[in-house]
Amino acid sequence: MARLNKIKKIKKLAEYFASIHTTEQLATFVGVPVYQLTLLAEFPAYNCFSIPKQNGKPRMIEDPHKPLKKVQQILNSALQCGYYCNKTHAAFGFLLNPEDDTDPRNILTNAQRHINRLWLLNVDYVDFFHAVSTHRVVELLLSDYFSFDEPTALLIAQLCTYKGRLPMGAPTSPVLSNWAARTLDEELLAWSHRHGFVYMRFADDLTFSRQEPILPQHVQEIRAISTVNGFTFNEQKLKICAPSAEKIVTGLVVGKNGVQLPSGFLGELEAEILKFRTVLEVQARAGRAQSVWVEEFRTQLEGHLSFASFVLGEDHADYRRLSRLLEEAMQPSVAHDSVSWLHFNYFF
Repeated sequence: MARLNKIKKIKKLAEYFASIHTTEQLATFVGVPVYQLTLLAEFPAYNCFSIPKQNGKPRMIEDPHKPLKKVQQILNSALQCGYYCNKTHAAFGFLLNPEDDTDPRNILTNAQRHINRLWLLNVDYVDFFHAVSTHRVVELLLSDYFSFDEPTALLIAQLCTYKGRLPMGAPTSPVLSNWAARTLDEELLAWSHRHGFVYMRFADDLTFSRQEPILPQHVQEIRAISTVNGFTFNEQKLKICAPSAEKIVTGLVVGKNGVQLPSGFLGELEAEILKFRTVLEVQARAGRAQSVWVEEFRTQLEGHLSFASFVLGEDHADYRRLSRLLEEAMQPSVAHDSVSWLHFNYFF
């Protein structure tokens, strides 16, 4: 499938996918025979495992087996193109970002919408993907945005859901959650306009801001709209920020004049890079090849560094300093004094 880096390509694929009506046409589109699609839909195979969240609690991941995932990846591209052409003004997460888009939607531009707002409300939903049922996906695929007949809509819904809802781990779950939240967005945008709020949604993180105080009544009304649309507040993450409080939007600090990285982010990243350098030096002295977890650690550091560059810019002094530090760390010298294994910092 062509790289979707231009708006024209995105619109072309969206139009083609929206013209598909039957299961035979769908099979041609994904390059898989109808009987095989039917088997994948009726007997979905997933590898289920858990990973720890930041709070230490387990997060269940449902990773589809390769044949099913391949079909989901193709469907994801088409569904993403369709949603890009029909996205709400509030949606900022799980979106395509073509290079010729003059209004890019991402974690930074999401936070920038709330600059210089005195009051801020953060809302998070419980089990955002799992709240979207197979039946709800079928209804979506039978809406005016698509042309599927009922058997085809049901087939796609079965291909993209597991245990009766969107799985945490399927390529199609993020975009289908965005599609499912369209009515929610429209209703909250209308409500926000009436009450002087700016409203943005990045996946299941909702942010409301305005110049006047945010009252308990406002929270109750947002909760009611969410409930009607099938989504439930994570009450533990609900937070109202007064004018004097630090305002965090999807992990970024929003102030009067701009958006910054969270306090301590750069210091923690530097400390992790130094740990990484120590690991590589010890491995070099021991004559060992880099292991898988070291590669994963490096990838994680590069991701954090890329995020810092995205927010600060590549010419920022802190980014350039940390970038050099990581580059130096990946070229360990074995000419240093020996390191005591008793003092080695096991952080993994």
